[in-house]
Amino acid sequence: MGKIINMNASDEPAMFQFFKQFVHQTENYDFYCDGESVKHSNPSVKVDFQNISHTYEIFLLLGNYWGGWNSTPTSNEMYAVAKEWENRFGAEIIEISYDSIGFRFDRALTDPEIDSLINECKGLYADANCRGGYEEMKKIIKDKSELYLWWD
Repeated sequence: MGKIINMNASDEPAMFQFFKQFVHQTENYDFYCDGESVKHSNPSVKVDFQNISHTYEIFLLLGNYWGGWNSTPTSNEMYAVAKEWENRFGAEIIEISYDSIGFRFDRALTDPEIDSLINECKGLYADANCRGGYEEMKKIIKDKSELYLWWD
């Protein structure tokens, strides 16, 4: 078993094409990704990325199917960021769509770490994916050890 990530292909053509090309569905209705062709597609499902050891490696699979538009980082840039965040904060990607990413931390972050992380998010031109912006996101990071970002 690899890393399980909730993936939403929605109506975004690039993500849908990735989903259609690389995600399989088993007879038990489980979804997995191994780089082969897909038989059925269904957006917004938990996908077992069987050939990755770290969740940031999803960006190697997504390639040009993710990012690089407007102010969104490219998949290569986000790979580097997510890898660094895993090393520094124990961050793993728990969900992804064409314009958003959710992370879960394996430990409680300190206030200075949270402030540093939020500044890095702002440097990526990412918005906090919650109603209260980054002030509310600080509380979510502190209380739930999760971070949700999106790009417009």
